[in-house]
Amino acid sequence: MKEKRFPDATASPAQKPDEDLHGSSIKAAGVIAEFNPFHQGHAFLMDEIRRRVGADYIIVVMSGDFVQRGAPAILPKRLRAAMALAAGADLVLELPVEVSTGSAEYFARGGVRLLDSLGVAEWLCFGVETCDPEGMRYLADLLGNEPEALSKEIAAGVKNGRPFPIARRNAIRSWLHAEGRDAEESAAFLMDTPNNLLGIEYMKAIRYYDSPIVPICIRRQGAGYHETGLTPSGLPSATALRAKMETNPALSELAGYLPESACLVLSEFIQQGGCYISPSDFDTLLGYRLLCESEETLQSYFDVAPGLANRIEKYKFDYRGFSSFAANLKSRELTLTRVQRALLHILLGIERPLEETCFARVLGIGNRSGPLLHAIGQKARIPLETRPKTPEQRKEFEKSCFASNLYQQILCRKTHAGKMRHDYEIPLVKQRT
Repeated sequence: MKEKRFPDATASPAQKPDEDLHGSSIKAAGVIAEFNPFHQGHAFLMDEIRRRVGADYIIVVMSGDFVQRGAPAILPKRLRAAMALAAGADLVLELPVEVSTGSAEYFARGGVRLLDSLGVAEWLCFGVETCDPEGMRYLADLLGNEPEALSKEIAAGVKNGRPFPIARRNAIRSWLHAEGRDAEESAAFLMDTPNNLLGIEYMKAIRYYDSPIVPICIRRQGAGYHETGLTPSGLPSATALRAKMETNPALSELAGYLPESACLVLSEFIQQGGCYISPSDFDTLLGYRLLCESEETLQSYFDVAPGLANRIEKYKFDYRGFSSFAANLKSRELTLTRVQRALLHILLGIERPLEETCFARVLGIGNRSGPLLHAIGQKARIPLETRPKTPEQRKEFEKSCFASNLYQQILCRKTHAGKMRHDYEIPLVKQRT
């Protein structure tokens, strides 16, 4: 692991001219996102990126049809890409499914690795609950070069039955206090909120890859990440918005919570017979997959440790559905999200993480993206492709393709759309004029 610290997240953009980083006049900012779905808070983030860093272009690295909390996205990836383009994104790339369904650390590393490989992104911008770049930097440096004493205390917490996130947070508080860093102790509280934690992981990943990308924290507006109620501010949490869409799918009920441009995209999708997707749509498929497995074979899947494999085997004949089974498997040591990711990996046949990315898959492009694409063509370490071309690329994209085809099959069945199209056959999303 590299010791070099990442660039200053609080410095003004003028202190980091793009010519120094990339030798290019392109000023591009990156966003790593799910947009599940794209809402007013995301539109606010896009506007703030233009305003705060003066980016000419915004590159979105987005999860495909399955997301980090261990569930299918509520809307298909190309629809969410169209929403992002309509709100000002210039290029939307797809994260491989192994990355999009990984832990926060793995998700962040995969997103940063892909963005950095393009060679043109100066900034990585992300929303946080508490805008404290110094505290986040401190934690990223600490966890990026974790002291042995801290590692042992985290391991002891896990051994005593605490979920890893809680064990790590508690260990950091104790370690800071033992080191006499009372002024830094508040930094541990940054790990109590999901977007702050993900921001720290982004900073760790930038440090890990020794990337010149500068992290920019932007304070989130509106509801908190876990809030389930829709607020009058029109800036809801994605959690609340998904709950609303699942219980009352009428588009009129979403007015004000989605940007007008996103509403237009969604309206056309619904008029053409489109619908929302939920974990329950995969209930039967997952039940079948579990019946095909044994305690031994379950351990071959990504994120399925021996203890979880034992619990799955023990309770699989009590299986009634994806969400309820995940809730039954949850324990003091295993968070619900961790269990859901493991079950999703079993369903999708994901046995190991993806260590390298040999191409960047393009989902959508904006009307004015020509100069950006040209600059990427000159600077990128990997090619941009709309579909895999070489045997190496096809092998890398095998799991993502399977995941998207499975998602499309479910979507076609629900909408009675007839013959489904292979993921390779669906055209590139282009920004509407």
